[in-house]
Amino acid sequence: MSKYNDTIYALSTPTGRSAIAVIRLTGSASLKTLKKISVVKNFYPNKNKLTYLKFQKEIIDQVVACYFKSPKSFTGQEMVEIYCHGGTAIITKISKTLEVLGLRLAEPGEFTRRSLVNDKIDLVQTEGLSDLINAETEKQRGLAISNLKGELSSFVKKINKNLKLLLANTEALIDFSDEDLPKNLINKTTEQNKNIIKEINKELVKSELSKNIRRGFVVSVVGKPNTGKSSFINYISKEEVSIVTNIPGTTTDAVSSIIDIGGYKFTFVDTAGLRKHKTKIEEYGIKKTKKIISSSDLSLIFLENNETAKYKKIPKKIFVRSKQDIRRKKINKKDLVCISSVSGEGVNNLLKKIKQKLIKNKYNEPILSRERHISIMKRVLWELKSIKSSDKLDVRAFKYREALKISLEINQKFDIENILDIIFKDFCIGKWFHVKKHKKYSVIVIGGGHAGVEAACAAARIGVSVALVTHKIEKIGEMSCNPAIGGLGKGHLVREIDALDGVMGRAIDAGGIQFRMLNQSRGAAVRGPRAQADRGLYKKAIYDIVKTYKNLDIIEGSVEDILIKNKKITHVVLSNNIKLGCFSAVLTTGTFLRGLIRLGKKSSPAGRVGDEPSVALAKKLESLKFSIGRLKTGTPPRILKKSKSSPSG
Repeated sequence: MSKYNDTIYALSTPTGRSAIAVIRLTGSASLKTLKKISVVKNFYPNKNKLTYLKFQKEIIDQVVACYFKSPKSFTGQEMVEIYCHGGTAIITKISKTLEVLGLRLAEPGEFTRRSLVNDKIDLVQTEGLSDLINAETEKQRGLAISNLKGELSSFVKKINKNLKLLLANTEALIDFSDEDLPKNLINKTTEQNKNIIKEINKELVKSELSKNIRRGFVVSVVGKPNTGKSSFINYISKEEVSIVTNIPGTTTDAVSSIIDIGGYKFTFVDTAGLRKHKTKIEEYGIKKTKKIISSSDLSLIFLENNETAKYKKIPKKIFVRSKQDIRRKKINKKDLVCISSVSGEGVNNLLKKIKQKLIKNKYNEPILSRERHISIMKRVLWELKSIKSSDKLDVRAFKYREALKISLEINQKFDIENILDIIFKDFCIGKWFHVKKHKKYSVIVIGGGHAGVEAACAAARIGVSVALVTHKIEKIGEMSCNPAIGGLGKGHLVREIDALDGVMGRAIDAGGIQFRMLNQSRGAAVRGPRAQADRGLYKKAIYDIVKTYKNLDIIEGSVEDILIKNKKITHVVLSNNIKLGCFSAVLTTGTFLRGLIRLGKKSSPAGRVGDEPSVALAKKLESLKFSIGRLKTGTPPRILKKSKSSPSG
């Protein structure tokens, strides 16, 4: 962790002009640096001092400064906070002065990273802090505070404590004779296992609510032209986000507005009116409307008269009749809501019905909120449920040990570099995401497996701007259940890639634990190098290599759409509707593209166990006339030895 011992600085308030800005310093030279530029020289811990900043005989600004002594600071190191005036020139001058004095600009989230490294907060609290910074609704804020207070950490500690007790009891049954142990201990371990399964199941059921809190709901606003759709959007947005005229077809593209209903995030999408198109633009708008309807959680259907039969194919819907302020009579129907976007009549009732339709579970606030937490607990559950009464004690002990090892991943700092950037990328919203969101890349690579990493790094090596988009940043370079590189055929391929300055060869050198040359007794043409890898070391090596390319951005997300204009790609669209501009895209989705896992006679959509498949992207490619198939991977079926009867005679 020595890389976090230098002294750094960062602007903690948003960029742009403001009355006050906050610049923070952390590291052993923080107080020493402050004294070099402050007219006042005596600073006491946790006490504000009014002073002038002065460098090379020039007054920079009048500021308030506060010193925090280690370890009683946010980072656990010496810290200084400077509250200066928020003019751009002042912030720039202070920043340049600090750099002249040897300080380094902090990486995104580095202050919080140092707090984690110095045990001021744990990993779950770090994620909670990130979620709190990015919270848009009251429910999101509450969920983040829950993690920051340590409720998830307490739950995980309880599960781990019970798993350790379960493992200890099982190990005792293996190591000691029955007379030395309490009676019915084996039955007790079975009961303990059931109780842990019950606890995890309970929280996983509640975690479904957290997905809605995090992602929110999408509500499409559809119907014929001039039925009041755009006026409704403008009313709930409290601003004119949609154009309203009496000319049919004013809205030709989707316009969205996000509002908070009861603490939940709702995105309302105003769509083009459903009618016979007269122009190409109208045709495109109507096609887009149909696509939005299919991906929405709910559709508000604005009626002109009583044309409900036209919309019977739309599954989740609420019928709305607007312009109640000019209609002569109100229609009282159970499945119809009458509103006025001029007076506001009926709008609150409609919003209440929308919430009731989509939020039916009345659980307490969920503890498991992030996909990482949910995925880990699902893996723990899978291990515990796989234990059978017929299993030998050493098999049970192995599975309990595996379950405990997996559960510890939630809050333990081993191999931490693989997941920290996922968390800390969210901290500096203005410094990190704003740049990515408005940047147009030369190449976007979709998929973070072996092929994706090689493609992204190859593009970066020629000097163009590259984005590598992957479902989960911590799984870049994830190896299969048989962690090996090379072989009789693939060994030659890896060498060829290595000759082109590829990544796999370097990563396996760093993460390999056994190296062999296959067919060594035969001719050189049929020999092939193969290396077995430590999965964690290999993944870390891949990630460390990828991070060295300054023109390569890693973006976590699921690509669900590709935008084409004049037969050329212009954007890829993520599941959160963020568009990333590009001139070309490379698909390296492997088995994730409409992936399917078969376990015995059961099959389920998945990329790997615990990972979501790429379904929407597969549908998009099919709509572009690409044929979609599946790559067969995996292991052959195994036969349980004791289920096979012995041959007679």
